[in-house]
Amino acid sequence: MTKLNPEKRKAVKKLVKQAEEEVIRKFVGRGEVKPPRPTSKRARMLRELREDGLTAEEIAEKFDWKPRDVMDALRLLAKANGYNVSLGQDGRWRATEPETK
Repeated sequence: MTKLNPEKRKAVKKLVKQAEEEVIRKFVGRGEVKPPRPTSKRARMLRELREDGLTAEEIAEKFDWKPRDVMDALRLLAKANGYNVSLGQDGRWRATEPETK
């Protein structure tokens, strides 16, 4: 691993802080990434979250879920499937694969 000079380290810390401020709420994936079954509602939701993101209301309407079901599905994407799911300042949920070490 290469060491960053102090100026670059400061710039990286600033970018990380800005990125963290843009995220309001986050479910962090744990373990290995295990995609949901391709035909499931969770897989369809994951595809859309990775593209443009969705608001909780859009998810509930699109999949005919109650608000608590939306939050459960988002949490399960992180816990059972290993994806990072976060809510941005714009009110849209997005999913990303966790960083590998």
